[in-house]
Amino acid sequence: MLRFCTRGATLALLGLLAAAPAARAQVFPYSIRDLGSVEGPAGSSQARGISSNGQFVTGLTSVAGGSLQAFRFDTLTNSMVALGTLAGTANSIGLNVNSGGAVAGYSTNADVRPPRANIDASDRAFINAMGVGNMPIPVLAGFDSNRAQGINNLGQVVGTASSFNPAAPITDQGFRYTVATGLTPLGVLPPPPGQGGNASLAYHINTAGTVIGLANVDNPTGDILAVTYAGPNGTTPNPLGRASGFNSSYGLAINDLGHAVGYVDNFGVGAARGFLYDGATLAALGVLAGGDESFAVAINNFDEIVGDSNNTPGGNPRAVVFVNGQAIDLTGLLINGTGWSLSRATGVSDTGLIVGYGLINGVEHGFLLTPVPEPASLALCGVGAAGLLRVWRRRRLAVTA
Repeated sequence: MLRFCTRGATLALLGLLAAAPAARAQVFPYSIRDLGSVEGPAGSSQARGISSNGQFVTGLTSVAGGSLQAFRFDTLTNSMVALGTLAGTANSIGLNVNSGGAVAGYSTNADVRPPRANIDASDRAFINAMGVGNMPIPVLAGFDSNRAQGINNLGQVVGTASSFNPAAPITDQGFRYTVATGLTPLGVLPPPPGQGGNASLAYHINTAGTVIGLANVDNPTGDILAVTYAGPNGTTPNPLGRASGFNSSYGLAINDLGHAVGYVDNFGVGAARGFLYDGATLAALGVLAGGDESFAVAINNFDEIVGDSNNTPGGNPRAVVFVNGQAIDLTGLLINGTGWSLSRATGVSDTGLIVGYGLINGVEHGFLLTPVPEPASLALCGVGAAGLLRVWRRRRLAVTA
């Protein structure tokens, strides 16, 4: 069984970004906001995703009684709400959120705290739409569990269903889901020999409906390849290739330009490196000085990339932003970060906000970083977006597809 410890702006604004060249490849200082927890300062949290318009954040928070639950944080009201769990499960986590506040994640009896928690038979995917609550996503026929990993501004969800039957022909299968059309399985790499596999996983979906994830290769070294599925309805995997010196690639996020990030390794042997796929070439990204490993986890429509890297071989991760392919330690860019050590950056909005989690005075909390000063292009976008925000609040493009 294949198992990985893997780790808007309005639609009008996204359309403009998709047509515009990537920009803002520069380093900003950041102010930090502690997202806290629903338990208060003594509780813990992790931020795992931010909406493209920067209004909503999701992740996990500790709650009274010891459970961990998905949350929705509204940056305009500075408020966090725990989203509960599906019936029969103890914990939940939000992994992605769209600009209408709809959260995609999963509920489980297993631990959701590790950054790349092991797949469990109790995992159950859900969408939490504003004012609706947790809506379970059906499990693909023939599979035992599922997770929702990504959601776009049209309410299209992607994730992975898993089988725990050792005789199953496909152990993990990516899927698309909408309330209107239901589940669509995403294919595995087909034969000839040296290509065909028995697993696919889906992690993220852009506005056009293009999905990124990974699929395994039937060869002696058991390689993994980052793949995309063309939007809006494609089900055939398109391999993105490998970076020089690495035999496997893992796709984690894709933007509206079709540019993607993730990481590469030699199928678990040796250190991993983040990658950027620019639509034609997949290339490894850098690491912090003194380090040997990095992961690129999220990318926005300006090709701003965030993730983590270590600064000593085998050392603990540090949240980074990648600029011109080089990893830069975000903790060192804080203007008000006394007591903070930022471990992982997990999301970046089109407004330049970065989320992730780290330690504040020894307690793990989610954080929100705001560039200082805000980029001029963002201020200009904000003028147009301000009038459209009222429309978003009325329509709440959460689950409409």
